[in-house]
Amino acid sequence: MNKDNTPSKDDALPSGPKYMSKADDVRPKPKRFYKDVKVEVLEDQFSILLDERVIKTPMKSTLAVKSEPLALAISDEWSAQGEEIDSETMILTKLANTAIDRVAPRRADILEELVSYGGNDLLCYRASDPASLVEFEQKVWDPILNWLKEQHGIDMKLAAGVIHVSQELEDLEKLSALYDRFDEFALTALHNMTTMLGSAVLPLSLVLGDWESADVWDAAHLEENFQIERWGTDEQAQNRREMRHGEFLETYNFYQLSRKS
Repeated sequence: MNKDNTPSKDDALPSGPKYMSKADDVRPKPKRFYKDVKVEVLEDQFSILLDERVIKTPMKSTLAVKSEPLALAISDEWSAQGEEIDSETMILTKLANTAIDRVAPRRADILEELVSYGGNDLLCYRASDPASLVEFEQKVWDPILNWLKEQHGIDMKLAAGVIHVSQELEDLEKLSALYDRFDEFALTALHNMTTMLGSAVLPLSLVLGDWESADVWDAAHLEENFQIERWGTDEQAQNRREMRHGEFLETYNFYQLSRKS
């Protein structure tokens, strides 16, 4: 953890997609070693078979999921591979591996990390000027925090600028309880979205409230959008933002698939 109680890079789970660097671009990819891909029922879960052999996670567990739509989507990733296997195109597989290998065995740690983000949530730190930005934050962020208070009894305190404000322990415990409702697959997606957005509240507003993914993405980038409207943006920054947005949407798709029966 960092001094402000937010998770450090070492604490964070690996995010879903990883966009290739130049070094990755020249790294040889493994050859496709299978012909057939299918989904099979394994007790109360669904596993993916390559030529009748069950796929294993990096930690050698069986890659099995509780949602048949998610299993079918993962099998589609494997089926879509050409002569070489490009892991960068297999986002759902990566997230499922993370859920099984990293989240399930350390669930309490994941919940603690999410609470740490809630304790320093983006939506609680407000600009003091200019007035137009102050009003913009109130318009977009206040309804989300009001929903959290009215529907879930969590009353987040606000701060001006970067001065730390401590949230009530009771509210943080309620926030943890909200996240504890989810299984390891949904929790993996929610953790990824939390680290991407800098907020533990925004992912909850997406999956438990009435906000759409576009609303949540824009809410997380409110100040950035405000600056772009005033000063514009450069091509590199725009490309980076588009890649991050793609990662966010792919992670949300994993969440939705994991919740389907």
